[in-house]
Amino acid sequence: MSPHNPFDDPKLVTELAHAFESVWLVMRAHEPLLDADRAKELSIEISRKLVELAADGVTDQAQLRRLTLESLPLPGTIARSA
Repeated sequence: MSPHNPFDDPKLVTELAHAFESVWLVMRAHEPLLDADRAKELSIEISRKLVELAADGVTDQAQLRRLTLESLPLPGTIARSA
């Protein structure tokens, strides 16, 4: 029997899509003059983080959004010290 692929779940795919859109809006608000190259880079970075989180079992849209935003530096803000 093959292992279960969590990305076969339409509910998870929907949660990921909504989380991506939510994160994207926040990032665009902080970086309104985004050029095409930076937009592509940022899109890939957000997508990778969301997939990583989902693979680790995070499936709640709010958690996906929060954890993804915490992993990305917001332009124009000072990075938090650990």
